[in-house]
Amino acid sequence: MAKVYQGTPVSPGAALGRVKLLCRSRAALPQQPPADRAEEAERFRRCYAQAVEETRSLGRRAFKQMGAEEAGILDTQLAFLQDRESVEQPIERAITQEGLNMAQAIDKVLGEIAQSFRSLEDSYMRQRAGDAEDIRRRLLDCVLEDPDDRWDQLPPGTVVVVKELSPSDTVRLDLDHVCAIVTQKGGYSSHVGIITRSRGIPSVCGLKGIETLLREGQEVLVDGDEGTVTADLDEKERERFVQRRDWERELQARLEVFRYAQSRSADQVQGHIYANIGEQGQSALALQAGAEGVGLLRSEFLYLDCPALPGEQAQFRAYREALEGMEGRPVHIRTLDMGGDKELPSVPLDRERNPFLGCRAIRLCLRQPELFRTQLRALLRSASYGDLGILFPMISGLEELRQAKGQLELARRELEEEGTFVPPVRVGIMVEIPSAALMAHRLAKEVDFFSIGTNDLVQYTLACERGNPAVEHLYSPCHPAVLRLMNMTAQAARQAGIPCGICGEAAADPLLLPLFWGMGLREFSMAPRAIPRIRAVLAHLDTPHCQELARKALDCGEGEEVLALLRRDMGERMAGAEKG
Repeated sequence: MAKVYQGTPVSPGAALGRVKLLCRSRAALPQQPPADRAEEAERFRRCYAQAVEETRSLGRRAFKQMGAEEAGILDTQLAFLQDRESVEQPIERAITQEGLNMAQAIDKVLGEIAQSFRSLEDSYMRQRAGDAEDIRRRLLDCVLEDPDDRWDQLPPGTVVVVKELSPSDTVRLDLDHVCAIVTQKGGYSSHVGIITRSRGIPSVCGLKGIETLLREGQEVLVDGDEGTVTADLDEKERERFVQRRDWERELQARLEVFRYAQSRSADQVQGHIYANIGEQGQSALALQAGAEGVGLLRSEFLYLDCPALPGEQAQFRAYREALEGMEGRPVHIRTLDMGGDKELPSVPLDRERNPFLGCRAIRLCLRQPELFRTQLRALLRSASYGDLGILFPMISGLEELRQAKGQLELARRELEEEGTFVPPVRVGIMVEIPSAALMAHRLAKEVDFFSIGTNDLVQYTLACERGNPAVEHLYSPCHPAVLRLMNMTAQAARQAGIPCGICGEAAADPLLLPLFWGMGLREFSMAPRAIPRIRAVLAHLDTPHCQELARKALDCGEGEEVLALLRRDMGERMAGAEKG
């Protein structure tokens, strides 16, 4: 008889596959003291260097697979590892002075660091305990030569079952062979939720003790819409899954009609659907998905792979390739969004108590004018090869915007004095800090377009770190405070006569699209794979109805109330479509 386990639906879709239990249990630590303490310390230093390089490599992979925000978590860990006084030297002393072997020393020192973080009052610093635990595991893997279940060698059709999935775990997984993910910890806004939705992998979280309820190799059905995991399927259950899979394939085939269609509502109001990409080579992927342009090209990829800062010519070539690849369509390139939690290998930065509120993005660029102007010169030179928009991130108010525009004007003047033709370039800002949304009516007079960055806007408005399990229940793009800031931004843009778009995970959510459309947002930027589905949903929206829906949502008192309103509306629209 089939057994059904109920959890929290996190990423939609259904998958039938075989369980792979990934756990972090390992053999007991060796207890034998080192025969030669100095030699043991030298062996530790080699392992430590290996762990540093592995963390750097994981950060690069995370950026390419998931983007700068997820890579930033690993960059934080890298900065932590490179703090010799706090980590490396105490472990060495535990070996040379206390006579512990290196596995014991790593376990002791990093365990104490994690515990000290947990005891702090500052919630942000308490969250760093997880980083210390992750680093501890990575160092012990190097020391004990533990392959840790070979997370990167999974057979096709694997259902990953794990207590908790950290960012570094996700990077190590071969996601091309993973058909579903089931975890005990996490929720809709957790790290695993964000990644699985972006990759289209069904996932269910919040299943307590699930790793003890399922067997290695057992066939299970994971339903990311209902939040269930079904084991010991009978023929009827298997048949139902096959029917659903066929229906979803048929739906995908029907969505193909919308791949290159106009982005219009049912009442013929024009919108635009763009792609978010992480490097210039992904322009082809955006075009294949039917993108009308690139709403966000993250320029960090040029800096992460370079031990030295990329020169102007290297940057120019990359931006030119991206613009030419989009064949005249708009391309919005975000200036460097690094610093704080995201390490720049070639630029030494002070370690900050709270990097999310520190010297990152535009703040870093304004403090490093030569670095900034090199990028701006490369961007302006590339503008002759396409329709370029320059996006300044993390703008908090007029002063920062004017300083950034001043640097852009200096770069333009330098190029023109050198005899380089610079065509007009559109300048926009990421509205991702509450102060920018509150000042949107003034900022709109000084830029050509807005792009609302929902991921950071939610994080800064609600004071909860994205992907942090302890506060994930608070992280919601549907919170009325977030919606009011977005609506304020959209209204300011409309009054100034400039476009206002939205990028971030929320832009690709079919449930939220009617709400954003009702606010007057007309440009949406998302992962390329989401474009046909969002265009199909848009084609069935009625603008006056969406405006009324937005009005009701803005009057709600809680995020759950907004979600209930949107789900009810979607159900009514689907029922109406079936009758029609």
